[in-house]
Amino acid sequence: MTTSSSPDEQDLVDDLLTAADGALRSVAVYYETDYEMLYMRENVDVVYSHQERDAIFDDLRLEGWGRDRLQDLFNAGELECSVYGFDEAMMLHFVKNGFEGVFVTYDRGEGIDVEEFIRVCERHF
Repeated sequence: MTTSSSPDEQDLVDDLLTAADGALRSVAVYYETDYEMLYMRENVDVVYSHQERDAIFDDLRLEGWGRDRLQDLFNAGELECSVYGFDEAMMLHFVKNGFEGVFVTYDRGEGIDVEEFIRVCERHF
């Protein structure tokens, strides 16, 4: 499932599709009160209900709210992204402005270099 997006957003999706070589699961942007799925692979799309997606993005907004606190605690510079590793997927969360950000997921175990994948994402921000 690919939804409509701006040319910049489509460039991000295209670059991630290339970098992930078939392992890209989803790409989304979110705002204070809404979110937009820029890309979601069909077999991933059927796994999540609308309510589950809403809950995911509500949680991501809350996490973004705590970004400054994490930066202060770790004293290691600006927080670029959070990375979550699950049995089946890797998930990258980029907080942009308070309650806004980008969320990218890909299949785990596909040999993707996480650092390189983060750099692909950051080139578009």
